[in-house]
Amino acid sequence: MRKIILILALSILLKFSFIFYFLFFTYPVKNDILFDVAIGDSSNKIFKNLGTNNIGLHPFIDGNIFRISQIFNKKLFFKAGEYSLKTEDNYFNIIKKIIAGDIYLRKFTVIEGETITTVRSEEHTSELQVTL
Repeated sequence: MRKIILILALSILLKFSFIFYFLFFTYPVKNDILFDVAIGDSSNKIFKNLGTNNIGLHPFIDGNIFRISQIFNKKLFFKAGEYSLKTEDNYFNIIKKIIAGDIYLRKFTVIEGETITTVRSEEHTSELQVTL
C-alpha cells in the first residue's frame, strides 16, 4: 500500500514539475507575432487559437490549468485586443498579458487638416501596417 501511495505522490510531483517548467522556463513563440483575441471569445477558443500558433501544451490541458487558477482568483478572465507575443515571452507572461489586457498599441501621425474619414480610408490604413 505504501508503494502505491509513493508512486502516486511521485507521479503527481512529476506532473506539477513539468507544468511549472513549461509555464516559466520555456519560450514557445518562435517568431514575434500579433495575436488577436476577439470580443466574446471563450477561453476554449483562445487556447485553441494559441494551439494553432504552436503556443501551449494542448488547448484542453491549458484550459484546465486556467480553470484551476480561476478557483483561487475569480477575477481572472481574458480581455479582447491585439497582443504582441515576442520570442522572449514565456507561457506565463503570454497568459498574463492577455489577462491584464496589455494590448499592442500602434503609433501613427495625423497630418493637420485631415478628417476622420481620410484617416480611416484605405490609403492611410495601409500605412498603419506595422511589422514587428
